[in-house]
Amino acid sequence: MDQIFSVYLGAESEKGFSGFVAENNFYCILEIIEGHTGEQGRMVLQKIVERIKQSTITGLNEFDSALNECIKKNSLPLNFSLSAGYQIDNILYLKTIGEGEILIRRGNQFATLISENNIASGKISENDILMFSTKHFTKELNGVKELEPIFDHKKPLEIVEALTPIMKEKNDIGAICLFVQFIKNNIIQSEELLLEKPEAVQVSRPRTSFLQKIPPPLITKKKKIGIFLVIIVLFLLLGLNSGKLFYQKKQISSLQSFDTVNQSVRSKIDEAGNIASSDLKSASRLLSESNLLISQYKQKMKDNKTNELEQYLNDKKKEILRIKTVTPQETTDLALEEKGAKGDIFSLSGDTLSILNKSGSIYLFSLEKNTLKRFKKPELVDADLIAQYDKKTYVYKKADGIYEITEEGKINKVIKKDDSWSNLIAIQGFNANLYIVDAGTDDIYKYIGGETGFSEKTSYLQSGKPDLTKANSLAIDAALYIGLPDMVLKYLSGVKEDFKLIIPADEETLSITKVITYKDDDNIYLWEKGKGLLYVYSKDGSYKFQVYSSNLSKATDVVVYKSNAYGLMGNKIYSFSLE
Repeated sequence: MDQIFSVYLGAESEKGFSGFVAENNFYCILEIIEGHTGEQGRMVLQKIVERIKQSTITGLNEFDSALNECIKKNSLPLNFSLSAGYQIDNILYLKTIGEGEILIRRGNQFATLISENNIASGKISENDILMFSTKHFTKELNGVKELEPIFDHKKPLEIVEALTPIMKEKNDIGAICLFVQFIKNNIIQSEELLLEKPEAVQVSRPRTSFLQKIPPPLITKKKKIGIFLVIIVLFLLLGLNSGKLFYQKKQISSLQSFDTVNQSVRSKIDEAGNIASSDLKSASRLLSESNLLISQYKQKMKDNKTNELEQYLNDKKKEILRIKTVTPQETTDLALEEKGAKGDIFSLSGDTLSILNKSGSIYLFSLEKNTLKRFKKPELVDADLIAQYDKKTYVYKKADGIYEITEEGKINKVIKKDDSWSNLIAIQGFNANLYIVDAGTDDIYKYIGGETGFSEKTSYLQSGKPDLTKANSLAIDAALYIGLPDMVLKYLSGVKEDFKLIIPADEETLSITKVITYKDDDNIYLWEKGKGLLYVYSKDGSYKFQVYSSNLSKATDVVVYKSNAYGLMGNKIYSFSLE
């Protein structure tokens, strides 16, 4: 598939710059209202072209990053606008900044793809015409009302010729619009593409390096004529498959029929599959956007055409994100030990679960031996937190302090209530010490264990305090992991580690409930109760897979032992295979 393009350049601005480039599958227009001379503007465009050539662009994120990096290095003024596209085979990646705007004409349909600060990608179709411009240009045409009829089966050159008298009557200073049409290979004749009108050529305008490729006979000098027309044919070696409409991030355009949505969704899924191994976050985002497109179509059209597509999306999502759907198995029923018994939260140490019933009971359940013990203690009524370590259970009660319960059922208060405590949200034992997260003071308290009890509290944090306002859990394997709704913080010897888990989920809906790991476990687990998911990572932070069960959204607490997760649901404990 070849490209024909033509550009409209309005009268030259004395204060700013407008220019374009169209080469090597890269299309870009740059408009700077003021603050850059023509020479400076040309240099910026040249640097953008060089940066794109040097980049290894395989997807939308790489294209976006390459442009952002170049713009940052060149310190462009705040009033600049950009519209750009980069083509790989039959996919076009798009980006707009500032007042940038990209529109499409497909068949007899016309629509804005993206504008302002946005990115998008999608497949191109034969005879598509894309406009790379700014709102400055379309504003002069009353949005697109005057522009749409001009497109009527015209090629880029004819469009610009038709626009010329219209724009000449308006304020076209600095206006710019690059028209690119995609057509079948080798249908362009060898003559100079109708460029026989010298009056349609502008000379005293800032030119990009692309201008050097224009044959000299096609350029005539004429001062400050408001139009500059160029047509260049780029022959590609690769044939392009027919495609459908571009998709815009989290927005469905007026062009979207089911065929368009179907093609867009499948394109997103294909791209997600291609990048998942190297960019899991972006792959997840593409899948979320696919789901959004389907949802928006269903709300708008209210038909059943998407049923098969939804199933395809769900199947591919499981494959790409490695989602395992599991059926829970009942492990034990606390009601067999005590009528009306139930658990609220639990903790694991070794193979033993310590289960807290806030009515005043503790249950000790051995996962290996399948045995259950119960201790009823009035001190535990309305207790808040539980932790188990070295055959002892520790229970925090806001009104009293921290109690220790031995495996024989002996109870003793080991830490008195501290008036400086604010909002304790998690407690864990490790290496004979107790660690407590206080979300109210953004601190982690350490109580050193000894033969006579625990020391006074000290701050575990060695330097600075993180924002723990939304902290919800604590896990220890020598390092401390603090769970927050959208991330996990890792500390070693009180110092924050450079640690990040890439969570394959929509950031806007992500809500991690608990982080889970143990000294003798090779994995880290994130439980997202709202979605019934358990994400599994290696200790170096590499994503492995996730487990889904609707019952995981019903559990009040979750732990992991060997190759199973265990969920507490009222009086019963269920296992979820992680194999």
